[in-house]
Amino acid sequence: MHATLLSMVLVEILYLPALLAERIAAREQSSSVSFIATLESKEWETRYNAVTILEQIGSSEAVQGLLESLQDPMWKVRVKAAMALGKIRDITAVPSLRACLQEADIYVQAAAARALSYFDILDGVPLLLQSVQDSSEENRKEAIRALGEIGGPEVIPFLQAALGDQHHEVRVAAAKALTKFGDLGGVSVLLCDLKKGDYAARRDAASCLGTIGCSNALPALMEGLRDRHHAVRRECAIALGAVGHAGAIPLLEEGRWDRFEEVRTAIEAAVRTLKAKQVFQRAG
Repeated sequence: MHATLLSMVLVEILYLPALLAERIAAREQSSSVSFIATLESKEWETRYNAVTILEQIGSSEAVQGLLESLQDPMWKVRVKAAMALGKIRDITAVPSLRACLQEADIYVQAAAARALSYFDILDGVPLLLQSVQDSSEENRKEAIRALGEIGGPEVIPFLQAALGDQHHEVRVAAAKALTKFGDLGGVSVLLCDLKKGDYAARRDAASCLGTIGCSNALPALMEGLRDRHHAVRRECAIALGAVGHAGAIPLLEEGRWDRFEEVRTAIEAAVRTLKAKQVFQRAG
């Protein structure tokens, strides 16, 4: 009797992991098939969500569905599928991703270049460098963003050249991309935009200076709290909360009565953050 029970226990110990793995695999396959069917939906948002879930599943069946989604009529779905294939790192996706580099849509091309970089394949860099010279502002901006993520030192001259672009969004993208390699002139361009650009340029420059954590920009950001446009004041307050110090608190508190609620909210959040930093530094 005891021998029989012992045998049964040993069988469970030996075969249970394999059985569980088999059941999990079967469940994943079933889930993949279910969501692959959703890729046929007429609603692009539904197809996009299906791609998101297939990325999480990551099975071979899911990869096949993602490869098919590279042909989706909606560019947003193709972008999501390309990035998902890169993150899954299934080598069978490489030929299809390389084919996407020839897409006319810059967002799909850039996504394919980013995805291939997960495999240490940088075929997309030369094509993106060509797009930096494109007549379309949007194409130049997206190419620069991608180059900032996957490019090496060879892209620096192109990014520095883009600092002189006539469109402020391209300049901001170039300045942000250059931070990967050091300042290299990007901060100076942002500071110039913050002081002399139109309101959109001033707003985006302040946001970028906060994002890249530029402490050299503190005087300009503090001055920007008095900007005539509320969107610029808001972004300067947010940036100061990210990179500022206790010395900015009095000036921030002057803006607590700003007539725009979004500015007041940003200022209050920045003051709380800076005061918390001050307490932490004293405790340390």
